[in-house]
Amino acid sequence: MKNKIIIFTFLSVIFFSLISTVYATEDFKDDLKDTANSMQNTAQSAGDMMKDYAEDAKNQMMDSTDKARDNMKNAADDTKDNIENIGNNVRETTNDMANVITSNQTTTENLTGNYNTTKTTANSPTTASRNATMWMWIMLAVVAVLIVGLVWYYASQTNNTKH
Repeated sequence: MKNKIIIFTFLSVIFFSLISTVYATEDFKDDLKDTANSMQNTAQSAGDMMKDYAEDAKNQMMDSTDKARDNMKNAADDTKDNIENIGNNVRETTNDMANVITSNQTTTENLTGNYNTTKTTANSPTTASRNATMWMWIMLAVVAVLIVGLVWYYASQTNNTKH
């Protein structure tokens, strides 16, 4: 009888172990499915969120680009209009001046008395029989001497500060 109790106990333990393993396996399997679904839902939500952010960024970039394009077009149109206005003003002023010239609206003065003039040129002698070209060379020589003096002074200053 002792053997029957041991065999019955052994078979009972095996039977309950198999039932609990099958039950545990089903619960574990369900838990894994729930975890996988949860992870899939989280990944889907993150993907949707990233897609929405990308769409928003794209829309903002498109709006900014459109606004910049419109502003540049308006600036170019304003510049074109201003240039046309300047051209029209120049044309009108030129036409007005041409009308004045062609309408013989000249003034005449009645000069009385003796009025004598003498022609002066750059080649005519100046003081002490020297012409303007000579004075130009003298000024250039003075400027050259000043430049050389300033360079020499600067060079001596940098040599003195190195010691």
